[in-house]
Amino acid sequence: YHLLRNGQSSVNLVLYSAALKACQLGTHWQQAMLLFQEMQDVGQWPDIAAFNPCLGALVESKKWEEALALVVRMPSLALQPNSATKRLLLRASGNHWQGSLEIMLAR
Repeated sequence: YHLLRNGQSSVNLVLYSAALKACQLGTHWQQAMLLFQEMQDVGQWPDIAAFNPCLGALVESKKWEEALALVVRMPSLALQPNSATKRLLLRASGNHWQGSLEIMLAR
C-alpha cells in the first residue's frame, strides 16, 4: 500500500492493476472498487488494464448493477472498451443482455 502512494506513476499503474487483478481472482469486488477509486484520488488515472480487473471483480461477484454503473463511467475516464471489456459485460449481463447490447452499440 505504501508503495502505491509514493512510487513512480508508471510503477503505480502496474501495481494498482496487479492488485485489482488479485481482487478479481478472489472476487473481492468491494476492495477492487476501493482501489479503483483510490487510484483516482491520488491522481493515478486508470487505463483499460486497471479497469477490466475491477469490472471483472464485479462480474465474478455477480454484481450486475455495479458493473453496469462502472461501464457507464468509461467516457468520463477517457476509456474505450476493448474485447475483454465487452466479454466481461456480456458475462455480467446474464438475462440483461439487451442492456449490454445497448451499451456496446453506443460506443
